[in-house]
Amino acid sequence: MKRVFLLLLGMLFFLQETPLFAQQSTRWHGYLQGRYENDFTGAHGFSIRRAKIWINGGVPESQKWTYKVQAIFRWQQKGAFVLQDVYGEFHWRKVSLRVGQMVPAFSLQRYQPDYKIPLIERAQVVNALIPAAETGARDIGLQFHLRIFRNRWDLYGGIFNGEGGNRAGNGDGQFLYTQCHIWHIINRRLFQLQLGASLAYRNVSGMYFKKIVGSTTPVTGRDFRYGVDGLLRYRALQFQGEYIQARLSHTTAEGYYLLASVNLSPVHQWSLSVEKYRDAIASTSDNPWFILGYNYRFHQDNAKLMVDTRFQKVETQWNSQFTIQLQLFFNEQNKEKQNDSSK
Repeated sequence: MKRVFLLLLGMLFFLQETPLFAQQSTRWHGYLQGRYENDFTGAHGFSIRRAKIWINGGVPESQKWTYKVQAIFRWQQKGAFVLQDVYGEFHWRKVSLRVGQMVPAFSLQRYQPDYKIPLIERAQVVNALIPAAETGARDIGLQFHLRIFRNRWDLYGGIFNGEGGNRAGNGDGQFLYTQCHIWHIINRRLFQLQLGASLAYRNVSGMYFKKIVGSTTPVTGRDFRYGVDGLLRYRALQFQGEYIQARLSHTTAEGYYLLASVNLSPVHQWSLSVEKYRDAIASTSDNPWFILGYNYRFHQDNAKLMVDTRFQKVETQWNSQFTIQLQLFFNEQNKEKQNDSSK
């Protein structure tokens, strides 16, 4: 599998140097996140959290069509490369339509690239309660994006198979419907304030949601999820938070996070967060986690060293986790808009 990775990387280097590749405005990107983890109970070691490569660009002879293809290294699957994103997108004025496999627009933090988030992981409630959380946060379908009221309101709406990423067809004939609204109340260079709301609905028949009810209990019936969020950015300070709830038949799971970060200089970044997630699994703790993070940004997000310390009190004991992670881009940092969640 290492040979496959090196071959793919070599092909991207080769194609980038060819005139045809340049004429089509195709760009390639990729980055690596390697980390060391220790939970102070004897479990510790090194891992590759993410290794991604993607290409994107415009369709030849067209100013309105773009595309993207992205794959990720999965150490859990014996080093396999797994397809994440593959879609085409049509752009016309303030409207775009994306068709293929993608991340359904839902949740503020899920639609922020992971390499820009000041902590090493998205909040637990986000990873557990977004649509397609069990299949890499991807699904197959179509999604439109509309900008209205002088770009102060972003509206996303999608219809998906509801089976998740890399899964063919729609076996039960039930679709997943999503909406996401973002209101840019203040949108200046040094001062930004926005509010958001997300909705997702479908009917499921015997599906498993291991992050909500465990891996042995199938769910049949209504699957309704919603979330609200907010973000405030002023100069070097940023605050954001979310609340998400999922109602699966007669089961409810919910949670929230609050995150604050500050850039004390171009290289020093500190962050503080509290997050709480309540699932329907009796063996897990619903107590909140308290997180302190520090990033040394050698070259902004292209090269940075991240240190993450987490604490959770369970009865009379404290659980703790310590992680140090190195993030490196293989090529220049992607210039796409921050609300492209595909990273």
